[in-house]
Amino acid sequence: MDDETRLRRAACSEFLIGDGLVHPGDLLATIGQDVIPDVYGDGGIVTDLEQHIAELLGKPAAVFLPSGTMAQGATLRVHADNRGQRTVLWHPFCHLDQHENQAHAGCTRSSAGRWAAPTG
Repeated sequence: MDDETRLRRAACSEFLIGDGLVHPGDLLATIGQDVIPDVYGDGGIVTDLEQHIAELLGKPAAVFLPSGTMAQGATLRVHADNRGQRTVLWHPFCHLDQHENQAHAGCTRSSAGRWAAPTG
């Protein structure tokens, strides 16, 4: 981050997306003693968040995914499974294609450039 950006950020008093000048220790100190930790989706604060969002949206359930890349992969998987299709095409300039070792772990790529998730 350049000096001009640091100065502008330091002059701000409110942040809308949580990327302000909050140090991790200060942020962790705001977590109340009554908060139950989440253990891989088994209860806790993440389950509370998912239930709250499901109620807000009038849906039977919701799922929290910690990154957009994870959400995209999960969404593709659901739609592919619903169609009985295990092949997904990526645009050559898609950020997922650019990071193929991370985004396609366990997948294979055909000679036509298509990714296929492992079956079974």
